[in-house]
Amino acid sequence: ASEMAPTLKNIISMLENEDILKTSQTLAFCTLAMAELFHAIGMRDTERSVFRFNHLDNKIMILAFFVGVIGQVLVTEVPFLMKVFGTSHMTLGMWGFVTLLGIVPTLVHEIVVIVKKIIK
Repeated sequence: ASEMAPTLKNIISMLENEDILKTSQTLAFCTLAMAELFHAIGMRDTERSVFRFNHLDNKIMILAFFVGVIGQVLVTEVPFLMKVFGTSHMTLGMWGFVTLLGIVPTLVHEIVVIVKKIIK
């Protein structure tokens, strides 16, 4: 595939391709969903590091996290659900990318906790 400069015109041109648009929308959907799942974990306590939580104290949160992840996998891997939700298949590499981006809220949470401790 030839490389295209990331200009607005080229981006619009690429998104006119239905496969590229569907893949882009799927990546955006899964990234947002994953980020919300990780964010929910951090919001259990805004004053403490997620590494200081006893995650087993909140079994419902653990269940919700895994149900959310499984739901995303189902809508990107089960052909019937892919058709219903208008999603596309995701490779293992795409899942890795989505997960890395999804962890960003947790990283921000940790930075905020550290800054709050420094300021106090």
